[in-house]
Amino acid sequence: MLHTNITSNQTYIAYMRVSTDRQGKSGLGMDAQKSTIDEFINKYGGNIIETYSDVISGKEEFRPGLNSAILHARLSSCIILVSKLDRLTRSVWLLSHLSRENIPFVVAESPFLDNFQLTLYSSLAEKEVELIASRTRDALKQAKKRGVILGSPVLPLIRCDDVSAANDKRSDMQKVFRQRILLVIEQIESAGKSTCQDIATELNRRSLTTYFGKGFSIATVSRLRRGR
Repeated sequence: MLHTNITSNQTYIAYMRVSTDRQGKSGLGMDAQKSTIDEFINKYGGNIIETYSDVISGKEEFRPGLNSAILHARLSSCIILVSKLDRLTRSVWLLSHLSRENIPFVVAESPFLDNFQLTLYSSLAEKEVELIASRTRDALKQAKKRGVILGSPVLPLIRCDDVSAANDKRSDMQKVFRQRILLVIEQIESAGKSTCQDIATELNRRSLTTYFGKGFSIATVSRLRRGR
């Protein structure tokens, strides 16, 4: 839901995203987004209480950082702040979902967009993604016809790398996600819904997902509650 009532005492949850691991490691993409967000705060006031980020393609519907930002915004009644619209999404569907779920957000670069402009820009961005994908597929087909060997020549070496660090990071992210979803479960329980069925139904009604992007089942909720 686009939020246009900007006040100097507003609290925000900042969200940033880059598409590639190289951009994430260099910090260049994140730094540019942070600069735009900081300029917005300096100009309009407000306070950022937490920042979440993803190093993932905007085409991916499941993004741990964005899910955490949405969850935090819901729990704290804050507004999600992004530098540019395409850092949040290029999907008209996701924008509609945010609107239906009354999740407010502000685009720092264009804070006073109206809903018509927002839908128009997101439609154009979504179409741009489709065109880029189509051109890439065509280019790869032509390269293959010319005898070019596709794929990274260092891929076999990469596959032999020690993945323990990646596994540790994934485990840490799962723990953080679990802690946050338990906060929501406690909130649902305090509202009088005590069975795993009722809790799973409410989590799914709020369009929340498990860490792996799936809907909640009775068994999933039961495991989460037992592990508290």
